[in-house]
Amino acid sequence: MIDWVPGSSADLAEVELEIARQTAEVEEILGRLSSGALNWRPSPAKWSVGGHVAHMAIVNGPYIETIGGCLAKARQRGRLGEGPYRHPWFGRWFAGAMAPPPKRRWKTAPKMVPDPEVEGADVMQAFRDCQEELGRLAGEARGVDLGRARLSSPFMKILRFSVGATFGIILSHNRRHLWLIEEVMSDKAFPS
Repeated sequence: MIDWVPGSSADLAEVELEIARQTAEVEEILGRLSSGALNWRPSPAKWSVGGHVAHMAIVNGPYIETIGGCLAKARQRGRLGEGPYRHPWFGRWFAGAMAPPPKRRWKTAPKMVPDPEVEGADVMQAFRDCQEELGRLAGEARGVDLGRARLSSPFMKILRFSVGATFGIILSHNRRHLWLIEEVMSDKAFPS
């Protein structure tokens, strides 16, 4: 599993592998759950397995759209390079802060909170679409200086990250929620 941001263009192959691994893991988990288990929550304050998957798609989608525009601008401005990339410390820290197990719980903005009841096929397709686009962008990112190409968070414009750190943040965020999904499924009251 990736616990870093890409240091060179060669690292994008590992990013693509991690994207595929995460997609397969979510497909495997959702494929074995009934709709009752998919939407079961340990408490009203916690999310279900389906809620965690829906949240990943809700949050990652806008970041993925932003990456696409940033890569195009970087190419236009000549911000090219194969690495090694230098990423600002905050983006590296933020990617690490997302990694599991959660060291701190963060308040989720209302627009990022998933519906408590989701359809398995719909939530899987939304997640898969995000992952496929992220994989396509990882391929497209080859040759761009992923440390110098920067973007603003689509949720809080004041937060700026390198494109490379953004790949790390998304993958760490996914791994965090996969860890939280396992936590939900290991609850003794989880419907088998």
